[in-house]
Amino acid sequence: MYSLAELAFAIWLVKRELVDVKEEKESWLKTAQGKLIEKILREPYEGDDYKAGIIFLVAIDYIEARSQRPDFDLVCSLLENFLPAMERWKEKWEVKDEYDVQSLLWLILRPSFANLTYEEYLPKFGRSSERYDIGIPELGLIIEAKYTRRSTDLQKIVEEIGKDVAQLQPQTIFQHIIAFIYDESCSTERHAWVKQTLESIPEVKSAIIVAAPAICRASKIKTQRKVKINKRK
Repeated sequence: MYSLAELAFAIWLVKRELVDVKEEKESWLKTAQGKLIEKILREPYEGDDYKAGIIFLVAIDYIEARSQRPDFDLVCSLLENFLPAMERWKEKWEVKDEYDVQSLLWLILRPSFANLTYEEYLPKFGRSSERYDIGIPELGLIIEAKYTRRSTDLQKIVEEIGKDVAQLQPQTIFQHIIAFIYDESCSTERHAWVKQTLESIPEVKSAIIVAAPAICRASKIKTQRKVKINKRK
């Protein structure tokens, strides 16, 4: 059992890779730093000044890191503000498929998450292995980007997310999914049940569904009108 000063010194050494720990480093540090803060709050320290200095240094380092660390709430906030962020989008910049949606989400998330990963394979489940769209390793989180052209596609997406969840089971890095659905069909009357169904899956932390902004539909509407006019002629 570490004393307060010993625990602080151990954390200081491990963070600088001067000593090794048996378990995974980040996991050990997370547990040890949590215990350190708990000890500081419960056990007044009256020892040598240099030991108190180490305790203070390690505690402040941990608190500052935690206060700046992006979390799940930030991910949801960024994704839920997708539509307001599209206000300055240009009509000529078409969003045509799932890959375009992935690129937009990368653009939104990358400034806040330096370790973002893109289209890497998950470990095999049975004989198959699937690629995820965007991963945030420090949160154990995957963002699956989906694109729908017709309202009937929404049911297919529910089934696809269910299959994606199965891929999470045999490995430990990623444990949760956020489903982001870009609905080109603007079938907003169906969004509620899709969101409710997806979020009933324990591994799905959130389902965010956005209708395609008017600016992105404008060019397609114009094209459809031209086609109709030409047919009449």
